[in-house]
Amino acid sequence: MKKVAVLIDGGFFINRIFFTARKYYKTHTFTSDEIIKIYWNVVNFHCTYKSRDEAEDALYRVYFYDCPPLAPTDQKKYPFPEAGSGHTTPKNFNPKTHAPYVLRRELHTALAQTRKTALRLGKLGKETEWQLKSETLKSLIKREITWDQITNDDFFLNVNQKGVDTKIGLDISTLAYEKLVDKIVLVTGDSDFVPAAKLARMKGIEVVLDTLGFSVSEDLALHVDGSHTFNMVKMIYKALDSRVTPDNVDKLSWWNEYIAKQSVSRPSKGRRNRR
Repeated sequence: MKKVAVLIDGGFFINRIFFTARKYYKTHTFTSDEIIKIYWNVVNFHCTYKSRDEAEDALYRVYFYDCPPLAPTDQKKYPFPEAGSGHTTPKNFNPKTHAPYVLRRELHTALAQTRKTALRLGKLGKETEWQLKSETLKSLIKREITWDQITNDDFFLNVNQKGVDTKIGLDISTLAYEKLVDKIVLVTGDSDFVPAAKLARMKGIEVVLDTLGFSVSEDLALHVDGSHTFNMVKMIYKALDSRVTPDNVDKLSWWNEYIAKQSVSRPSKGRRNRR
């Protein structure tokens, strides 16, 4: 049996969920409980934490790295005045009620109370600025919209994170030098961790990369022992307890076969009762 540590780059993890959601779950509002379910699905994909099969890998610990959102007192003015308000000065952005920040705080609170999980929080940089969302910029480039159609909803507040990468590197080094695990799973798409991955491998630790379907740089791929990932659409569907069907399933060539296999593998109520 191998002991496995799963190290998750939280910002990357959450961005990949919402990148997939924008394409396939546009109308669904995610809760922190659902994100926790996706989190455990990722972990269980790489080791059988809940399994009693001693021949399988066993979870040592999950490390989740992220930064807290802006404090409720750190208010900043929006780029534009509110449309139709008659005001010439933009109103303040309120971090306390901003839905993505509320979700982030709830997620951090839940993770801090989750068994076998170490929550590692960095710090926010002092400089913040409004930037156009990538999808808005693409629409502008394609001339699908014009500049006069841009609103405050087309911007996000870019806040620099500090200390997250350092914490990941230190944990990899500690796990390797102390020989606490046999395998490290890195859930990230960042090549900054190449030196730490090389160190772990030199210490005899197997390093596996999971990019959650993201195209990884060749530099990072060269310094790990393999890359294992999964279909994020399926993973989110499973985490939502199969309640929400993805958008545009007609464009997913594998969907019908996947649903058919799920139906076969799921025992009927009658069979369970006969036991």
